[in-house]
Amino acid sequence: MGVCAVKYETAVFDLDGILLENGFLTHEGKEAVRLLIDRGVHVIYSSGKNYWYTVGGLSFSHLLQDDTVVIAENGGIIFYPSTLRKDIINDHGPSIGEIARSFKQRYCSYEGGQLVYMPSGNRVWEEPKETIFTLFPTVLKDIPEMQQHLDELIHDTNAPLYTVAHSDAIDTVPKGQDKGRALEHLERQGTLSLATTIAFGDGENDREMLSIAGLPVTVANASPSIKDLTRSRNGIVTSKRCGLGVLEAVRLLL
Repeated sequence: MGVCAVKYETAVFDLDGILLENGFLTHEGKEAVRLLIDRGVHVIYSSGKNYWYTVGGLSFSHLLQDDTVVIAENGGIIFYPSTLRKDIINDHGPSIGEIARSFKQRYCSYEGGQLVYMPSGNRVWEEPKETIFTLFPTVLKDIPEMQQHLDELIHDTNAPLYTVAHSDAIDTVPKGQDKGRALEHLERQGTLSLATTIAFGDGENDREMLSIAGLPVTVANASPSIKDLTRSRNGIVTSKRCGLGVLEAVRLLL
């Protein structure tokens, strides 16, 4: 069956690299979202960031609707802005907090109130989150070494965690916590049907939701493995990047 033969009822958007480029919402991405909303498609936003940060950006961009749902912290939290309801999907107790403390005690210091990664002497910022541990180094070349140190700590403590490196940050996440699991939770609640859901993603932390949504869509700037996954599921891989690619796919579907 062709992708246009299905009536899709829900669209789930990753943010960075999909609707956002270099941290800013693209005009084309916003237009694509509006086209779907005007056709009655329920739009959900999915991010690795904290839910308050995500909601703030969506509100500023005038993309919040009465039925908006935000999947935050890589699937750890589902937030409903209209009612301020927050569902914590995954709880692995103190593991995240213990790894965060161990990493900062072993590899970091504080200078002038700023967290510093001692092996390089460069500053690093910890994003406040509830279910995952995220570090943003000021010097991006520190990411591979930081990930190696975190993986070693996880191995040594046998913690039920894993790491995900991004272009500008590194996440430490509880095993079993991902955007796909959050979508399954929403399906059990009756919020969506996976069979009639489109998922837009570009990175490794989108893999699980792209694997279970009815139609996976990715863009030209996606990682090669994500493009391979999308093609293997007869999804859409666009010829353009970020918001331009999203608009390309939405126009095809409509």
